[in-house]
Amino acid sequence: MKVKNFENTIKWYDENAEEYANAAFKKASIDLIDQFMKFFTSEPNVLDAGCGHGRDCELLYQKGATVTGLDISKGLLAVARKRYPHLTFIQGDFLNLPFKKESFDGVWAYSSLVHLESIEDVIKSLQEFYRVLKKGGIMHVYVKEKTKGEIQEFVADKARYFRYFTPKELKQYIEETGFTIQQLTIRQSTSRKGLNWISIFAEK
Repeated sequence: MKVKNFENTIKWYDENAEEYANAAFKKASIDLIDQFMKFFTSEPNVLDAGCGHGRDCELLYQKGATVTGLDISKGLLAVARKRYPHLTFIQGDFLNLPFKKESFDGVWAYSSLVHLESIEDVIKSLQEFYRVLKKGGIMHVYVKEKTKGEIQEFVADKARYFRYFTPKELKQYIEETGFTIQQLTIRQSTSRKGLNWISIFAEK
């Protein structure tokens, strides 16, 4: 069976938005959001890049951030707007963010780069995150760790494309974009044995 590409992955999210949002709601990484917010001395203006159903937008808002959520999936954005009508959600693409240079104090990219099909798209997305961040701004990236040369997987019978990274290569892409790594940690998945996630906080 052929692995689905980015376009079909987004189609899956559009068609399963409510079900996915309900399943993911209880899986928030509150500790990472707390770490992220500690980098700021006042209420930051944050872009949640790949906000999906809006869960992390609401959590960041509750912690004192002004949040803009951006996603390419119309279905997930419909769920986000329904659940969190007090927040701002925009449909957009990482490769061409619809924001001016230095618009944000922080970029939250939680499980956001995992569906991009090419390294070129990953690098372009990081460059866009860098562009919209203010000097001294903080980016958080959270992706799946590559352990056995994997770049793709199937989730049950619901095909979604996933890209995996090694800590070394992800660190290289981020630093070559111009960021300074502040913290890199490996976290074990609580829902799937053998799966690790890479968490990176980086400063512009």
